[in-house]
Amino acid sequence: MFAYIQIIDENNKTFNGYAAFEFIDGILTLSFMTGLRRTVRVKIPISEVEHLTENQDFGSRISFDYDQKHYIFLDSGYGESQFLKENFLETIK
Repeated sequence: MFAYIQIIDENNKTFNGYAAFEFIDGILTLSFMTGLRRTVRVKIPISEVEHLTENQDFGSRISFDYDQKHYIFLDSGYGESQFLKENFLETIK
């Protein structure tokens, strides 16, 4: 699945862009294209995610903290938020 993601690091440096994401064995994997040659992958163990929240004020947004970064997934209307919620809940059980 693809989503528009914001990642804010501890210095308030922000990344904005689209990423493919999937859940496998309790790990959320994000894949970002950084040009024609390279894909950057981030692997996030769900058990290490902190401050998981959902905000419905400006459309559905799911956010969490991991490794001193704040991740925000913005729902573009293709069910990203529902997919994230279902997989986070399934992994946490």
